[in-house]
Amino acid sequence: MCATHNITVDIHMCRTSPKRIQGPDQRNLRLQFRNKLALPLFTGSKVEGEQGSAIHVVLQDAETGQVVSSGPEASAKLDVVVLEGDFANDDVENWTQEEFENFEVRERDGKRPLLTGELSVTLKDGVGTLGELTFTDNSSWIRSRKFRLGVKISSGFCEGLRIRESKTEAFTVKDHRGECMCCALYFFVVLSVLLQVTFGHKLEYCSKWTFDLIWKGVSFISMLLDRSRGWVCRQCVTASLCDF
Repeated sequence: MCATHNITVDIHMCRTSPKRIQGPDQRNLRLQFRNKLALPLFTGSKVEGEQGSAIHVVLQDAETGQVVSSGPEASAKLDVVVLEGDFANDDVENWTQEEFENFEVRERDGKRPLLTGELSVTLKDGVGTLGELTFTDNSSWIRSRKFRLGVKISSGFCEGLRIRESKTEAFTVKDHRGECMCCALYFFVVLSVLLQVTFGHKLEYCSKWTFDLIWKGVSFISMLLDRSRGWVCRQCVTASLCDF
């Protein structure tokens, strides 16, 4: 009788115990930016990865870090959005979809769309590449004075499956005229060094033609900065200051 009772209990346990094998819709998935942005960022300039590279985003298994390259989610469409810079510390990843969307930033009243260009990207085998993006406004008017870029699954894709969004590091966006001021600084510093070496003069004693030359060169350096994302200016100013 005891043996019969044990068999009955075991059969009952097998019928009621939960399955241990999880289906694909129960995986812990997340989107992840693969590289960092090139900084600083200016309005009207292209948003790029470090050293002018393309910005890539991947679909990952959050438990293993492996790229998910198969299944319908590996070819999902993503939306590119702007977030407040103070959304979630860099070591926090357990936000909800509602929390993520509550920190999305829209343009100011009467202004153009804050981010223009290709605002969506489609994953291919779990990997996507962001297209051309440009900020039309600076970040000084929002609470944190910084932005983040974010990506999320587009509406209508992977419904019923939670895929955690991704965000970049926080960054400031400056007006393009600030870039021109940087150019002017570059010219003043470099020409000052050249004049000291050649004529033994300080910049304040230069004749009018020197200042004309400085301002004519600003537009040329601005063109270089548009291509180099400010690296040329920063490096040259630093090197020139070291020569004083």
